[in-house]
Amino acid sequence: GGGDGGSSETPQQAGNSGAEDDADDAAEPNDGGADNVSTGDAESKGDATPDDSVPAGGTTGISDDLGPEQEFRDGGIVEPTGSPTIEVRATASPTSAQPSSSPTTAQPSSFPTTHSTEEPTTAEPTSLPTFVPTSFPTYAPTAEPTIQCNMDEVERHSAILAQLEAISDATDLRRTTTPQGKAVDWLVFEDPSYLCADDIHLIQRYVLAVIYYSTGGDETWLTCSKTEDIANTCVIGERYLSNYHECVWSGIGCNADNFVTKIAFEENGLSGTIPTEIGALHTLKTIRMERGQLSGPIPETIGALTNLEKLDMDYNKLWGTLPSSLQHLSKLELIDLNHNELSGSIDVLSGLSNLFFIQLQSNFFSGTVPEALGSLQKLRELVFEHCVSR
Repeated sequence: GGGDGGSSETPQQAGNSGAEDDADDAAEPNDGGADNVSTGDAESKGDATPDDSVPAGGTTGISDDLGPEQEFRDGGIVEPTGSPTIEVRATASPTSAQPSSSPTTAQPSSFPTTHSTEEPTTAEPTSLPTFVPTSFPTYAPTAEPTIQCNMDEVERHSAILAQLEAISDATDLRRTTTPQGKAVDWLVFEDPSYLCADDIHLIQRYVLAVIYYSTGGDETWLTCSKTEDIANTCVIGERYLSNYHECVWSGIGCNADNFVTKIAFEENGLSGTIPTEIGALHTLKTIRMERGQLSGPIPETIGALTNLEKLDMDYNKLWGTLPSSLQHLSKLELIDLNHNELSGSIDVLSGLSNLFFIQLQSNFFSGTVPEALGSLQKLRELVFEHCVSR
């Protein structure tokens, strides 16, 4: 957290300060090479060598009585490949020094450049040449299109809503002005991935969309928002709500199975609140949403993130007490919430035996420092300064 030991990691810059640097082990995936083919051109250039074209003691096939001016030299005679059906010999006295305007096909010119085939490859054009459009061009839909997800649009919408009601309020899902409603509309009607209701990544793609809308993605984000704007660049990763897999969206890290393990933003203009749906990302290990304008409480659903190791939300405007569900985060190693407006007791941290970094200064916590914190064998840094009770 800035000069107080917090993280400085952003999607556009790597690295952290203080003890966080050593703790950050989140891995990102992320989104084959082309075969090189080389072919010889011996056939086009000819396989014959000078020794092959005139055998020792042999003849070129031209009468020995020809004078020097009638002799063909330097490749003047082109040897046909295979066994030619017609043997062409030069006459003693060519009928013309220059090829006629309409040469016969049987007599080659004085210096032929290549042999044409006896018969043209295609004597007549096909009945349906390629430049004539077909009756049913490929870009036109078929008369009976395949139904994706084995259901029509209305059925798919209803099936997706039924799945999402397990983590979101049914009313919020159906209101177009809520982050949840906006996320559903994007997922069902705009998202090119066109996920089915039973897709294993449906929930996490929806949750990330909810986080986007809940934290001001369209209004206050500085980079990588859905809006394509020259000023709104995305240096690392792809834009949020793009047609790419969510694992390559900027600030997102995933495991080998493409489940989200990391959400990392710093100084990206995040505002609004942290949605309760974040608790549905069960594989999440790292949350970093630093130096923004986030407000409201830390949701109780965060206690469902039993794989969480790092929670870093310093320099925001979060208020309320530490959620009691934090006690379930047995793998938590780092909690960095300095410079917020949090209040109440910190007793909930006493049983988190894997904690090595606690930074809570510049908040409104009250009460006493729990004696049990002294039994945390891995604890290396504990900062409480400038905590003023309201």
